[in-house]
Amino acid sequence: MNAKMLGSGVLVGLGLGLFIVPSDARSQPAVKPPRTNVISLQRQRRDVLEQLVGALEARYRAGNASFEALLHARKRALQADLELAVDPQRRIDLRRKQVQILKSLHEEARQRVEIGTEGMHLMLEAEAALLEAEIELLREQSQNGKPQ
Repeated sequence: MNAKMLGSGVLVGLGLGLFIVPSDARSQPAVKPPRTNVISLQRQRRDVLEQLVGALEARYRAGNASFEALLHARKRALQADLELAVDPQRRIDLRRKQVQILKSLHEEARQRVEIGTEGMHLMLEAEAALLEAEIELLREQSQNGKPQ
């Protein structure tokens, strides 16, 4: 047993990496925060992200924020909503909402490219995001036995 001990820790191999785990950490159970605190924090995060999306949308429409920043905030807000959604139909509805929003952004990006105020990369980024959202909607529907 002494050959396995390293100082006050145990040498643990995972895959190709080696990690030192203090010997007293092995015997202590992990402390889990109460579920209500986690849900409360998740709701707060979702609310903050929705505020961020609102602020970025206004700045984007005014030409003061990038499409990429708005898209990133939208994805984070959706993920926060999905983490709170336990009902399968609610998750599908959230995915549908995301598809509709991204269709609108894609159309706006197409128009901006068409009039020359933005480069083609903006429309391609919007199209890729829309395709991602459509794929996730189909996955969500198939996982929950809903018609596609």
